[in-house]
Amino acid sequence: MTSRKINTVLFGMTVAAGLIFLASCSVLKVHPDTYEPRLESLARHTEAPEWFQDAKIGIYFHWGVYSVPAFGSEWYPRHMYIKDNPEYKHHVQEYGDPREFGYPDFVPLFKAEHFNADEWALLFKKAGARFAGPVAEHHDGFSMWDSQVTPWNAADMGPGRDISGELAKAIRRQGMRFITTFHHARNNLWESAPGKWVGHYEYVKKDFPTLLEDEKRAILYGYMPREKFVKMWKNKLIEVIDSYQPDIMWFDSWLDEIPETDRFEYIAYYLNQAQKRNQEVVIVRKQNDLPLEFSVLDHEKSRMSRASKQVWMTDDTISTGSWCYTKNLQIKPARDVIHALADTVSKNGIVLLNISPKADGTIPEDQRKVLLELGDWLNQNGEAIYSTRPWITYGEGPTKEPEGGFSEHEKFLNLKYSAKDIRYTCSKDGKAVYAICLGWPDGPLHLQAVCVAKELPDAQIQLLGSPQKVDFKVNPDKTLTILPPQLDKTQRPCQYAYAFKLTGFLLEAGPYQWANGIKLNANRAVLEGTQLRLEEQNERTNIGYWNDPYDCAHWLLRIPEAGIYKIQGEFAAVEDHARYILKSDGQEILFDVPNTKNWYKSQKTDIGSMRFTKPGVYHIILSTENPEKHILINVWQITFLNHIQ
Repeated sequence: MTSRKINTVLFGMTVAAGLIFLASCSVLKVHPDTYEPRLESLARHTEAPEWFQDAKIGIYFHWGVYSVPAFGSEWYPRHMYIKDNPEYKHHVQEYGDPREFGYPDFVPLFKAEHFNADEWALLFKKAGARFAGPVAEHHDGFSMWDSQVTPWNAADMGPGRDISGELAKAIRRQGMRFITTFHHARNNLWESAPGKWVGHYEYVKKDFPTLLEDEKRAILYGYMPREKFVKMWKNKLIEVIDSYQPDIMWFDSWLDEIPETDRFEYIAYYLNQAQKRNQEVVIVRKQNDLPLEFSVLDHEKSRMSRASKQVWMTDDTISTGSWCYTKNLQIKPARDVIHALADTVSKNGIVLLNISPKADGTIPEDQRKVLLELGDWLNQNGEAIYSTRPWITYGEGPTKEPEGGFSEHEKFLNLKYSAKDIRYTCSKDGKAVYAICLGWPDGPLHLQAVCVAKELPDAQIQLLGSPQKVDFKVNPDKTLTILPPQLDKTQRPCQYAYAFKLTGFLLEAGPYQWANGIKLNANRAVLEGTQLRLEEQNERTNIGYWNDPYDCAHWLLRIPEAGIYKIQGEFAAVEDHARYILKSDGQEILFDVPNTKNWYKSQKTDIGSMRFTKPGVYHIILSTENPEKHILINVWQITFLNHIQ
C-alpha cells in the first residue's frame, strides 16, 4: 500500500466530542532525486504547501473568444452547432449559418482592447485574493498565451497579446501567486469507437463536417488523431510551465480521459521544474482524475458538508449563471460570497472565485462592486480567515450544506445563512478561536458548540474591526454566551458576517456536537494494510479496495459522556454475507453489511451498541470477521448515536 501522508498538528485545546480533528499542516519533504512519472515517486510531493493552506482565496476568470457572443454560457462554442439548442437559433439569427460564420470567425472580434493586466491585478489584490490567474485554455481550444504549439492563441490572433504573460507579471508584482487553469482535455474531436465521435465539437462532425476540411480550423476543433492530440495537450502544459512558472495548475473534468502515462509525465515535469526553482506548487483536479497523494480535490459550485483533514478547494462563480460574461448576467450579492468563504475556510477549504470580464477587457461594475465589498470585509476580518486552520468543529446553526457536490449546486446557490449560523476557525498556534457569525446577533450569542474547560485570567473576546468591549459569560453548563455591544448598522465594523476572537480560554466542543451523533468519516480513518485506500465518488470519500482480508481501519473517538451508544454504519457491498467486526475498549460487535448491488450505492445499517463507562478517547477498529471468508466492502462512515444513560 502506498503510505498516506498524515501531517498533523493538534490544537492546544481540549476536545470533548467527536473524533479528534487533526488539521493538516505543511511539512517540507526532502527530494533527494528528481520526480519520476509513477505514483510512488510523485506521491513525495506535498500536495498542499503551507502558503496554499494560508491563502484561502484566489480569483480566476472565464474570458476568451466565447466572451464575444456573450450569450448562453462559455459552452457557446459547442452549443452553437447543436440545431435544437437556443445558442444555435441565436447564432443563426445574429450571425448566420455556422457554415458561413463559425466559431473561428469570432476570434478576430475578440480584441481585448481595454484589457490592462495591472488594473486587473490591483483589483484582485483589493478583493483580498492571495493568488489569481486566467483560464489558460477552455474546451474551445483557444490558448490565452503566446503559444508555439497551436496557431490558435491570443498572441497570434484576436488580441495579439500574450495575455497570460502580462497577467503573470502584474499579479506577481502585487505579491500574489499565479494560477493557470486548463479545460482542454475535452477538446479532442475523435472517433473513440467505430462510428462514435466524441469531443467538445462532436456536433460539428455530425451536422457540419465540411468545416473540418480546413486544416488550420480543424486544429481549433480538436479534429486530429488521438495520439497527436494527447501530445499537443501535454506540450501546451509544458509550454506554460516553461514560460510562466505557474504556482497552481488547476484542471477541469475529463482529465481522466488523458492516458495516465501522459498525465504522470506532465506532472513529473512540472514538479521537477518547480524543484529546480525551489517553488512549492499545487495541482488541483476534480473527481478521481489524479491521485490525492499529490493533488488537491476541487468541488465545482459546491462545498463539503463537514471539515476535512485534507485541504480541498471549491471553484465557484460570482454570478448565478454562466461562468463567462453574458448579457443580463445576474451577479450574487457580496453577502453570499462572504458567507460561502467563511463556510469553506471553516472546513479546511480554499475558494477559487470566478469573475466574468467582457470581451473588450473590461470588468463590469457590478462584479467590481462585489469584489471590493469582499476586500473591505477581509480588511476587517482577515485575521479569522487567512493563515487559520479548522477548529475542533467547523460550526453550528440551522443551515446545512447538502451532500452530493456539483449535482446539488442549485441547492448551494439558494442557501441563505443567518445570525444563527456560526463558523469556527483557529489560529495556527491554537491560541485564538474565531467564531464567525453569519449575520449580526441582535441579542446574546449563545455558542452551543463551545464549552469552556477553563477560563484563564486574561480571557477576553474581541469583535474584529471594533474597539468596543465585548462582554461574555460562562454558563453553569460550561457553554459560552457572547454579549455583543449594541451597535446600529452604521457603527458595526463591517457587513454580512462578524468575527469574534476568543482568547484566554481552554475550549472543548460542546454537546451540540454529539446531539445528532458522532460521525467517524472515511477521510478521518487511519488505514492499515497493503490494499486499503481512500477513493472519491460523487464527490464523497469512502474507504475502498478492501482486497486484503488482513487490512483494517482505525479511528480515534472522543466520548463526551458515559453511557450506551447505538452505532450505525454506512456501507456498500456487491455480495451477500459480508461479515465484519467493530472493536473498542474490549468490546466486539459482529455484524453483516447489506448487499447494495453497487459499489457506490451506500446504505446505512445498524451495527449494535457499546457501553463506555467514562468520557475519554477510545480506539475504534473495523476489520473482517474471517479472513478466509472475506468479502469486500466500501465504508463511508461509522456513527455513534445519542447515548443512553
